Amino acid sequence: MTEKTVLITGATSGIGLLTARELASLGARVIITGRDGRRGDRAAVELRSFARHDRVHFVCCEGVTLAHHRELAETVAKRFPRLDVLINHVEVSYGQRWETEDGHEATLAMNLLGPHALTLALLPLLEQSAPSRIINVTSGAFGTIMRDPFDDIHAKRHYDGHEVSARSKMLRVLWTFALARKLEPRGVMVNAADSDLTWHAASKTSVFLASSDDPAHVTGSYFEDPTKRAHTTMRTLDLEDQERAWDLCATLTAQRTTPRGAPHGGGTAKSSWM
Repeated sequence: MTEKTVLITGATSGIGLLTARELASLGARVIITGRDGRRGDRAAVELRSFARHDRVHFVCCEGVTLAHHRELAETVAKRFPRLDVLINHVEVSYGQRWETEDGHEATLAMNLLGPHALTLALLPLLEQSAPSRIINVTSGAFGTIMRDPFDDIHAKRHYDGHEVSARSKMLRVLWTFALARKLEPRGVMVNAADSDLTWHAASKTSVFLASSDDPAHVTGSYFEDPTKRAHTTMRTLDLEDQERAWDLCATLTAQRTTPRGAPHGGGTAKSSWM
């Protein structure tokens, strides 16, 4: 991994930090993000010490609005000439409903719309660095969703924190599978990694997907651990629902938050297949 650059969102603690530690120890240049500047700086110092090299960088990112994600992508693109692996690690769950400045329900914004905006803005760098990889970390909670995940998308009629979080994770898996199909011709492999295990075990799955030669040509799969591709729900395998999730992201990330004169569907860059 000595010639590779990896970006991990929300990696100043927990599973994300463990993932960053393992990849840095393999020699990768690792970029971590987080909302707390002091915690991020401490994490970067810890990682440099553990890995015994200085190719660890912290970028502070509020990560709430779509603009925050696009600004992060712009910062990364300016500072680093390549990006081999993007790990969308941030996941949230809120007990009470609230909306971001973009007018989106916060769980949906943080777990789905933000990663979509960030990924699209980083696509030119990922494609330039191909073969490259995207890993979307999520949990198996999506399997508990029985109703239409596209109904009441902003949870205005009814809000239950656990249900809204699980729904956002189902949409995240659907979006992951749609993204995998769209990017495979470009040499970008896209997979999902389960986060329900212990921190150590969950980090091992992301490290495997980021660094091993085995999944280099695997895309559109959900991994429970490094040795097992999990069986997801029938709904997540539905191609029509995958496209609905993609279209939902494209529509909601284009509303109001697209700067005047910017390309439709993304603030920093636009790929030709959009």
